[in-house]
Amino acid sequence: MACVVCGVESLVRLVMFQVPSRYDGRQYPLYRCVRCGLVRPVPLTYTEETKYDVYDDEGITKCYDPKAKTIDFDSKEYRDYYKNFGRYRLYVEKYAITGRHLDVGCGSGHLMNILKGSGLKSEGVELNAGILASMREAGFTVHDREVCDPYYPDGAYDLVTLSHVMEHIDDVRGFTGCVNRITKEGGWLIMGFPYIYGLMPRLLRSRWYGHGSGQHLNFFSKESITMLLNKSGFEVVDIKAESMDYAPLGLPEFIRAMIDLVCRGIAALGLGDNLFVVARKVRAAG
Repeated sequence: MACVVCGVESLVRLVMFQVPSRYDGRQYPLYRCVRCGLVRPVPLTYTEETKYDVYDDEGITKCYDPKAKTIDFDSKEYRDYYKNFGRYRLYVEKYAITGRHLDVGCGSGHLMNILKGSGLKSEGVELNAGILASMREAGFTVHDREVCDPYYPDGAYDLVTLSHVMEHIDDVRGFTGCVNRITKEGGWLIMGFPYIYGLMPRLLRSRWYGHGSGQHLNFFSKESITMLLNKSGFEVVDIKAESMDYAPLGLPEFIRAMIDLVCRGIAALGLGDNLFVVARKVRAAG
């Protein structure tokens, strides 16, 4: 077994941490690369050939009203979920990113919606048939082709965002190479994904949300994602561990506020379980 990022053939199994897959009922052991720290299940919970067995739900966009053919952006559920995308807006403003934007795996359009008015012209990529249809009906520009499809022109985008996408990719080198191709010279890449080196994964182990119940193939360290992006023609300019939301809407507000405060404290210590990365294209992928 060789690491898909650095190529080292030295992997060690994580103790008391397995990925429980709800698709086949199996427990998949996790292995960590001793050089770059990438963690992967062995064997993979799914591959390019079997991924549609895992993603077979036609789905529907969150807070979508099929009669009105609109998304209720003001609903409590939709707006509550915004907190998971605020960091993207902060980075866009911090680095004054404008132009054409592609949000890969756009889902219910939270990121596209929160970036309105920021100087970006946003488009999405979504392969789920149900979500794709409702997003288009709601007025979003959404493509149904995978990023490596030649359908996307070279250097077409000033910004590509990958919100909880990288953990789902089998061929990470090929995928980031394709992202490089469609990004303009000097263009930006912003991503976020579950960070297994945070505090909550260490405490919760196989109960941690980030294992994805069999959908997640990659758990990047800061070193492994930096190495991968460097090899793919990007330079990492910002990287920060934040915390995900552990306060469901059904909880009393005072409890939600306390949980949010604890999560902020964990993130302030650099022990968050959601890693955000900002990178810039410096050359074509090698």
